[in-house]
Amino acid sequence: QTFADLTDGPVAHLPSGHFAANAAWLTCAAITHNLLRAAGCLVRSPWSSNIRCLTPDNLLVLIQNLVHDSRMSSRDLLNDLAAIRHPMPTAPDRDQTSPEALEAAIADVHEARAAFVANLEAAWDGNGPGFDPLLATIEEMDAVKAHADAQIRLLLAYGRAYVTPRPYTLEALGQAAGLSPSGASRAFGADEVVEVGDRTGLRPPASTVTDYDRDAHFHPGQASYTRCTWGGGDKTNPCTDDPKYTVTDKSGTLWACCDNHLPRYLASRPQS
Repeated sequence: QTFADLTDGPVAHLPSGHFAANAAWLTCAAITHNLLRAAGCLVRSPWSSNIRCLTPDNLLVLIQNLVHDSRMSSRDLLNDLAAIRHPMPTAPDRDQTSPEALEAAIADVHEARAAFVANLEAAWDGNGPGFDPLLATIEEMDAVKAHADAQIRLLLAYGRAYVTPRPYTLEALGQAAGLSPSGASRAFGADEVVEVGDRTGLRPPASTVTDYDRDAHFHPGQASYTRCTWGGGDKTNPCTDDPKYTVTDKSGTLWACCDNHLPRYLASRPQS
């Protein structure tokens, strides 16, 4: 309806019958209206006595004062975010926390809030008016959650593939992680099992060995696609020998293995 009014309606004569001209006219009218409202606010502001003698210098001061007031309201926003991000500790009546310990905890929260606000202010100053502190805080917490989820997947892989002589059950792991047994099983895979080995230098018990077939056993994103992952200890000391075998551990994870690191109890087994 608005488009029709602009092109062939009651406002089509303002100032012409062309849509582009009408749109430009309405835009200018809106800008003028906002400028008039701003002027009225300035007249009623604490600096109205300066309006009659505006010069480039005191106009700059006036603008700085307006920006300062805006930043003060922004400061309230940052304080609200800090209170949500770092809540104050509470001591219930039956809690055994001493008054000294509670005071120390409260002081730590005040310090954390101050650092949080300072970091957001620095980010705001560095990124300009397009920076949104609320969205930035949500993105930060989402990154923290993603990192925690990745750590949980590695811990599930460790409990299932590396703990001996009996690995943790999927029921126990799932309950600890807030997952069903099937959810715990799906939460990690070969990449997590190999990553745990790279981080710790451990290797899970092996069960079978076959000839190495890179394209059949692995995909390009896996470490075993390009190097021996069974040997070499942790990620800081990788094996540089070419893979010759594919070792399957008891969790079903496949590993690339060279001649030098093939377990002796597997070397005598027939390769399928």
